Amino acid sequence: MTPMRTCVALCVLIVGVLFFSNCTVAEEGNFELCIESHAFSVKIADTHEKRKKGLMHVNRLQSHEGMLFVFPTQEKHAFWMKNTAVSLDIIWINDQHKIVHIHHQAEPYDETPIYPDISSRFVLEISGGLSQQYGFKKGQTVQLPSPLKKSS
Repeated sequence: MTPMRTCVALCVLIVGVLFFSNCTVAEEGNFELCIESHAFSVKIADTHEKRKKGLMHVNRLQSHEGMLFVFPTQEKHAFWMKNTAVSLDIIWINDQHKIVHIHHQAEPYDETPIYPDISSRFVLEISGGLSQQYGFKKGQTVQLPSPLKKSS
């Protein structure tokens, strides 16, 4: 294949991926994350301080919103609901971008640690009840925002 044809083929491939992908940059500071055909606009918690604060003091979470916690290593990351006013589904995701554990409808303000069954690198928090409503299950692939795919 000539260099020109290679370049054209590569451009067509890139445009096709971008066109058919459901996950793109959302509003400023947010990214879209997809599970099956369900897209969520997520804030990224990728520093210790952002992970520590999480969704504390958030009084309402829309059905398309969430927060993605990004950890430097794959471990059994525990969560709690301290100062969190809304029920959440907590979804642990491994390095292969597969759901490995789901905790359904965590109780607001409950400070009891919630542990996954298995290690993960990412944790997604969405409105309580959505995981069951959408049929999310262990083993499903999560399409992470593009900047995170490079670091995982």
